[in-house]
Amino acid sequence: MNRILLFFVLIAIVACEENVRKAENPITLEFEFSYDTVTINSGEHLFNLGHGIPKVKLSQDEQYLYFFDDYNLALDKIDLEKKEFVLTIPFEKEGPKGIGATFDYIPEENGNIQLLTPKRLFSIDEKGVLNSNFPSYHSIFEMGFESRFFEGARISPDSQFLFGLTTSTNGNQSLAWVNLKDTVFHVSPLDSMAYRKSLEIDLGRLTISGMQEAEYFDHHILVYHDDGIDFYALDLNSKSLEFHDFEPTKVPKRKDGKYPKSGSTADLTKILEMEGLEINYSRIVYDSSYKRYYRIASKKRENQVRAGIPNQFLLVFSDDFKLIHEEDLSNLPFSITTYFVREGKFWVFNKETEELEFFVFDFNFN
Repeated sequence: MNRILLFFVLIAIVACEENVRKAENPITLEFEFSYDTVTINSGEHLFNLGHGIPKVKLSQDEQYLYFFDDYNLALDKIDLEKKEFVLTIPFEKEGPKGIGATFDYIPEENGNIQLLTPKRLFSIDEKGVLNSNFPSYHSIFEMGFESRFFEGARISPDSQFLFGLTTSTNGNQSLAWVNLKDTVFHVSPLDSMAYRKSLEIDLGRLTISGMQEAEYFDHHILVYHDDGIDFYALDLNSKSLEFHDFEPTKVPKRKDGKYPKSGSTADLTKILEMEGLEINYSRIVYDSSYKRYYRIASKKRENQVRAGIPNQFLLVFSDDFKLIHEEDLSNLPFSITTYFVREGKFWVFNKETEELEFFVFDFNFN
């Protein structure tokens, strides 16, 4: 924790250079897959799956799965080796252990949970008992509004980096991060994603835009969004930020934006229905076993019924950020929404059952 305290003693703002890469064509590989179904034994515990499994994370050894029970304000811990529920870790909304409206967390090797909120950084054990508590960045350091983390910061699994997207009043966000070993605060613009401004929906007092996320993978921070295939990759060793864009052959690379961009709140449902017919890119996940990144892109079918299965595609990227494969998974009997990678296999949450269940894919590339 000393490096956390040091962060609050000294901080500087440094900009890094941005290198832009041209769009790249995919490399087609031979591809096969199979999948099994894994059902988790809940015992006497009741999983609250109405909102899926938010904030899903794996332990560092990938044996345990954690996800946020937003109904009971707790983390559920699952043993994926034994395929059974382990325990629930209780949270609090306010106070010294309060998670507030926005938080990030890290499962530590000893079973403790480290939590980061805009107000504090603290650790609790599996019974919810407070182990340590430190004031966080917004309460200690006077940051300009434009440099504040938007919806809070994230913390890397090794506790070395804080990172996140900055607040912005002009529609353009930047990536900010700090290495807690040298206490230097970095801010880098994301100019190549500025085209997303033209895809926003203006309802007067309310502006709706797509998701944009920053995630930590293998000593990189990736910034991506749901409007297109492009993403930024920050190499935390070299501090170089590169923009990666691609020319997929099976899916549109970006939303077309052929829906109304303005209206009243009464028009919102109809506008979102039209916007929902365009391509949507989901989160990026990393396969540390095979050094690959996976991403799902989906597009509603014409006349698709509510909760129906969309056209959905698996996009595979190499460790050096090349698009190496696209696979049409539209014939699967389920939609792929929440997913993660564990020990080289692609796990998909089955949202159509009241049990906690996963489809576990084994991908084979030649």
